[in-house]
Amino acid sequence: MNAIHSLNDRLNNSINENFFKSEEFISIKALRNLFHHQDELLNELRIIPAEKLPPITTDLLYLCLVPKHLVEASFEHIPNKYRKEQKGIIRSTLKWYGEVVNIYPCIFNFSVKVFEKAKSLVLELDSNEYKEFEASYGSRQKMDILISLMVTLIVTQEVSLKY
Repeated sequence: MNAIHSLNDRLNNSINENFFKSEEFISIKALRNLFHHQDELLNELRIIPAEKLPPITTDLLYLCLVPKHLVEASFEHIPNKYRKEQKGIIRSTLKWYGEVVNIYPCIFNFSVKVFEKAKSLVLELDSNEYKEFEASYGSRQKMDILISLMVTLIVTQEVSLKY
């Protein structure tokens, strides 16, 4: 979370670009500020029997669960003039399951936004991780196009069958 915050600062200071309008950034920033300035989030590994967790659905391979009370505590550290709006944004970008909140989808979606911004700014990045992400992103885009075409085909077929 600190790295995300630092990236935003560096972009803002060097080329006047930032992620302040990104809903995912708003959520990550609120948690980062709480963890950085108030309650340090300790790295903690716990084995939790699946039957003790609320039903959780995800299309990603990983979970990053944070206690609900810590996410809610982050609301209090948002300046009053932004609190109502940002609280709603945070509630919608994170996945809430009883007493835990999965923040991983937000982090994943933000990483996509970082990748897209890097592409739009024509930044020359050549790390192995970046190249892997780029290949994965290209595959995902192709899959999204195929799915879109299939849905269009199905809808078209349904419409033509009615006439």
